Amino acid sequence: MRSTKELAWLAGMVEGEGCIQWTKSGSPHIHISSTDKDVLEKCGRIVRRDVYGPITKATAKKPQYAVRLYGPMAASWMMTLYPMLGERRRSKVREVLAIWRARPVRHRQDFWIRNGGRQRATLGGYE
Repeated sequence: MRSTKELAWLAGMVEGEGCIQWTKSGSPHIHISSTDKDVLEKCGRIVRRDVYGPITKATAKKPQYAVRLYGPMAASWMMTLYPMLGERRRSKVREVLAIWRARPVRHRQDFWIRNGGRQRATLGGYE
């Protein structure tokens, strides 16, 4: 179980360094990136996900690191963090979850099964 302090901290990271969107492949997505690896490692520990990186771009001065959540895991975190987010992010969460909920359940179940299903849900603390 995560503490309220950790959840509030994560909500601040999503507000400041994150992106909430619907992917082209058809799933909810939360992407948090930063040049501070230690900060992203803390995000990764909270959501129980790996940190990607270093990601280098020709135009960037420093390498970036990222934590990414997709599908039902991202939807769960959107709902968990929703009360702590600002109005613009809450609006985006409502938009993404409305699309996700309108999708056929079969599609969501297939995606869930293909990507680790119950095991990932248990690791993420959503059982």
